[in-house]
Amino acid sequence: MIVVCTTFRDFRGTDNDKIQLLFLESLKRQTYKNWICAVTLFGEKNVVPTLERAGVPFVASDGDARGHRFSTTEVLLSGIRLAARYPDPIIMWTTCDVILDDHFFAEVVRRTQPSTCGTTYPHVDYRTIDDLRHTKNGRYFWEGGDLFFFSGDVFRDSRVREALKTYRNDGWGATEYYLQALGLAFCTHCINIWPTKLAKIENDRTLTDETRSFLTATNNVNGAIVRDLAGRCHLSPNMLHWISRFRTLSPMWFVIWFQSRFRLHILGIRYHLRKMLP
Repeated sequence: MIVVCTTFRDFRGTDNDKIQLLFLESLKRQTYKNWICAVTLFGEKNVVPTLERAGVPFVASDGDARGHRFSTTEVLLSGIRLAARYPDPIIMWTTCDVILDDHFFAEVVRRTQPSTCGTTYPHVDYRTIDDLRHTKNGRYFWEGGDLFFFSGDVFRDSRVREALKTYRNDGWGATEYYLQALGLAFCTHCINIWPTKLAKIENDRTLTDETRSFLTATNNVNGAIVRDLAGRCHLSPNMLHWISRFRTLSPMWFVIWFQSRFRLHILGIRYHLRKMLP
C-alpha cells in the first residue's frame, strides 16, 4: 500500500484548482492501484467535497500548524498514522501541483526495500497547463523537491520519531532539505528513480497571498532547524550537495552531481556577464 501524504490549497475556482485536479487525475491513472491519500486539512472547507467528487480514496484529518498556514510535519504524521493500518506500507509525501508518470507508483513499489528513502529528480517544469498538455516550454527544475517516499519501517524507528518531534517543519520553507536529511540520516538506501519522473506546473502564489516575504520568513526559520538536524546527524553542512547522494542508475547522476555543486556558480557567472556585456 502506498499512502500519499499531502495537503491542498482550498478549491475556490482559480487556476490553481485546475492544477490540483490534474494532480488527482494523474493519481487515478496510476497502473498500480493499491494506494490511498492521507489528506491533512489546515482550515480548508472545499477540499473534502472536491475529493469526494473526484472519486479518489482518501482519509482526511485536521492538522495543527502551530500558528503557521501549513506544516510538513503534520502532513507526515497524518500519513504515518494511516500507514499503521497496513502491512509494509510506503509513505509518500508530495505537493499537489505535480503530475506523475502513469507507472510512477509501480516503479516506487519495484524499487523500494526496507530502510529506503527515494525521490525523483529533476522534475520537468511547465509554466502553464497549456504548456504541459502540448509538451512545450518545459525545463528541468533544479531548485527543489516535490516528492519523497519512505519505506514504512523508517517511521517505526524511535530515532526518526524523536527527530520528527524535536525538529519540526512548519510552513513550506526548506521542506525538501528536511526530507532529504531524514533520508540521509536514517535510511540505508537513498535512491532517485529518474527517469520515472513527474511534471511540475507553476501555480499562482498571489491567489493564496503567499508573498515572497512570507516564503522567505518560513524558509529562514526552517533552514535553521534543518541545519541543526544535519549537525546532529553529521551530515554535510552544504545542503545543496545532498541530492546527489540519492543515486540513480542513469547517466543523469553526473548531471545532478554537477548541478548540485556548480549551479549557483554558473548562475553567478551568467549574472556578471550580463552586467559586463552590452
